[in-house]
Amino acid sequence: EDPFRLHWSREGWTSPQDFDSRTNLLGVHYVDLETAGMTPGGIVFTFVWDSGRRWEGRDFHVAVV
Repeated sequence: EDPFRLHWSREGWTSPQDFDSRTNLLGVHYVDLETAGMTPGGIVFTFVWDSGRRWEGRDFHVAVV
């Protein structure tokens, strides 16, 4: 897969953060988000692909419980 930047926020895009992907030994790109200490709620995220700086074009939502 291609490298990417994870663009995410806990407050509905009010304070977004960016993390660059890392590669594991299998060549899979990933980002680990630390959820310990997060208050229950959700996060929203999208991808910015390094090739051409292309945005994914949609948001993804994950519940944190």
